[in-house]
Amino acid sequence: MQLSLDCLTLTDTKPVDLIAAAGTAGFELVSLWMNSASAFPRQVLAPGDFADCRQALADHGVSVHTLEAFDLSSESDIESYRAGLEMGARLGGKIALAYHSANPDRSHVADLLALMAETAHEYGLG
Repeated sequence: MQLSLDCLTLTDTKPVDLIAAAGTAGFELVSLWMNSASAFPRQVLAPGDFADCRQALADHGVSVHTLEAFDLSSESDIESYRAGLEMGARLGGKIALAYHSANPDRSHVADLLALMAETAHEYGLG
Protein backbone atom coordinates (compact mmCIF):
# COMPACT_ATOMS: atom_id res chain seq x y z
CA MET A 1 0.00 0.00 0.00
CA GLN A 2 1.28 3.46 -0.89
CA LEU A 3 0.63 6.57 1.17
CA SER A 4 -0.06 9.98 -0.37
CA LEU A 5 0.55 13.36 1.22
CA ASP A 6 -2.36 15.57 0.16
CA CYS A 7 -1.54 19.12 -0.82
CA LEU A 8 -4.14 20.45 1.61
CA THR A 9 -2.15 19.00 4.50
CA LEU A 10 0.46 21.76 4.22
CA THR A 11 -1.57 24.73 3.04
CA ASP A 12 1.17 27.37 2.94
CA THR A 13 3.70 25.25 1.07
CA LYS A 14 5.02 25.51 -2.48
CA PRO A 15 4.69 22.31 -4.54
CA VAL A 16 8.43 21.62 -4.56
CA ASP A 17 8.52 21.89 -0.75
CA LEU A 18 5.48 19.61 -0.42
CA ILE A 19 7.28 17.00 -2.51
CA ALA A 20 10.40 17.27 -0.35
CA ALA A 21 8.33 17.01 2.84
CA ALA A 22 6.55 13.94 1.50
CA GLY A 23 9.82 12.21 0.68
CA THR A 24 11.37 13.10 4.03
CA ALA A 25 8.32 11.79 5.88
CA GLY A 26 8.25 8.52 3.94
CA PHE A 27 5.27 9.14 1.66
CA GLU A 28 5.45 7.59 -1.79
CA LEU A 29 2.85 9.84 -3.42
CA VAL A 30 1.62 13.44 -3.40
CA SER A 31 -1.33 15.35 -4.72
CA LEU A 32 -0.60 18.64 -6.44
CA TRP A 33 -2.88 21.64 -6.82
CA MET A 34 -3.10 22.39 -10.54
CA ASN A 35 -6.00 24.82 -10.66
CA SER A 36 -5.45 28.50 -9.92
CA ALA A 37 -8.75 28.72 -8.02
CA SER A 38 -7.18 27.87 -4.68
CA ALA A 39 -7.67 29.32 -1.24
CA PHE A 40 -3.94 28.76 -0.79
CA PRO A 41 -2.16 30.38 -3.77
CA ARG A 42 1.33 29.14 -2.83
CA GLN A 43 0.14 25.58 -3.47
CA VAL A 44 -0.67 26.09 -7.15
CA LEU A 45 1.83 24.47 -9.48
CA ALA A 46 2.81 27.20 -11.93
CA PRO A 47 4.50 26.42 -15.25
CA GLY A 48 7.71 27.97 -13.93
CA ASP A 49 7.78 25.37 -11.12
CA PHE A 50 7.61 22.38 -13.47
CA ALA A 51 11.34 21.61 -13.78
CA ASP A 52 12.01 22.05 -10.06
CA CYS A 53 9.07 19.78 -9.19
CA ARG A 54 10.15 17.11 -11.66
CA GLN A 55 13.63 17.17 -10.12
CA ALA A 56 12.25 17.09 -6.56
CA LEU A 57 10.08 14.06 -7.44
CA ALA A 58 13.19 12.23 -8.70
CA ASP A 59 15.39 13.35 -5.80
CA HIS A 60 12.89 12.30 -3.12
CA GLY A 61 11.50 9.13 -4.72
CA VAL A 62 7.96 10.51 -4.74
CA SER A 63 5.33 10.19 -7.48
CA VAL A 64 2.32 12.34 -8.27
CA HIS A 65 -1.05 10.65 -7.94
CA THR A 66 -3.89 13.19 -7.73
CA LEU A 67 -4.20 16.49 -9.55
CA GLU A 68 -6.46 18.88 -7.64
CA ALA A 69 -9.04 20.38 -7.80
CA PHE A 70 -11.26 21.14 -10.75
CA ASP A 71 -14.67 22.76 -10.26
CA LEU A 72 -17.39 21.54 -12.61
CA SER A 73 -18.84 25.01 -13.09
CA SER A 74 -18.89 25.45 -16.87
CA GLU A 75 -17.67 24.09 -20.17
CA SER A 76 -15.29 27.03 -20.56
CA ASP A 77 -13.76 26.35 -17.14
CA ILE A 78 -13.12 22.73 -18.09
CA GLU A 79 -11.43 23.95 -21.28
CA SER A 80 -9.25 26.26 -19.17
CA TYR A 81 -8.05 23.28 -17.10
CA ARG A 82 -6.18 21.75 -20.05
CA ALA A 83 -2.81 23.35 -19.25
CA GLY A 84 -2.90 22.08 -15.66
CA LEU A 85 -4.03 18.61 -16.72
CA GLU A 86 -1.29 18.42 -19.33
CA MET A 87 1.41 19.62 -16.93
CA GLY A 88 0.22 17.28 -14.18
CA ALA A 89 0.18 14.33 -16.57
CA ARG A 90 3.75 15.16 -17.65
CA LEU A 91 4.73 14.94 -13.97
CA GLY A 92 3.16 11.48 -13.78
CA GLY A 93 -0.23 12.34 -12.31
CA LYS A 94 -2.79 9.54 -12.45
CA ILE A 95 -6.16 11.13 -11.69
CA ALA A 96 -7.87 14.52 -11.70
CA LEU A 97 -10.10 15.36 -8.75
CA ALA A 98 -13.28 17.17 -9.76
CA TYR A 99 -16.06 18.69 -7.66
CA HIS A 100 -18.96 21.04 -8.09
CA SER A 101 -19.60 23.84 -5.68
CA ALA A 102 -22.47 25.96 -6.86
CA ASN A 103 -24.24 24.59 -9.93
CA PRO A 104 -27.79 23.67 -8.85
CA ASP A 105 -28.57 21.94 -12.19
CA ARG A 106 -27.70 18.28 -11.51
CA SER A 107 -28.19 17.34 -15.16
CA HIS A 108 -25.73 20.02 -16.25
CA VAL A 109 -23.26 18.90 -13.59
CA ALA A 110 -23.51 15.32 -14.91
CA ASP A 111 -22.77 16.60 -18.42
CA LEU A 112 -19.84 18.62 -17.10
CA LEU A 113 -18.50 15.57 -15.26
CA ALA A 114 -18.65 13.57 -18.50
CA LEU A 115 -16.81 16.39 -20.31
CA MET A 116 -14.20 16.56 -17.54
CA ALA A 117 -13.67 12.79 -17.74
CA GLU A 118 -13.22 12.98 -21.52
CA THR A 119 -10.82 15.91 -21.21
CA ALA A 120 -8.77 14.22 -18.47
CA HIS A 121 -8.67 11.01 -20.52
CA GLU A 122 -7.01 12.94 -23.39
CA TYR A 123 -4.02 13.32 -21.05
CA GLY A 124 -4.10 9.73 -19.81
CA LEU A 125 -5.77 10.68 -16.53
CA GLY A 126 -8.63 9.02 -14.70
